[in-house]
Amino acid sequence: MPFQTAQVFAVGDKLLHQQLNRYRQLANTLENTLETLRQQTNTPGVFLVEDNGQVLLSKGDLGEPC
Repeated sequence: MPFQTAQVFAVGDKLLHQQLNRYRQLANTLENTLETLRQQTNTPGVFLVEDNGQVLLSKGDLGEPC
């Protein structure tokens, strides 16, 4: 057998952690961008939504839902 089970799991674990770190970096970038936009527009809150209207990320106070 060319690979031992422990080696396969170690590689898989490393790849999953790399993807998680990329996701965290992207999330931080998006949060910082929204906060900068909120400050530049001098608004109480901003948000990022999907095509279906689902809020993906928000910064600040969005008020009461309609």
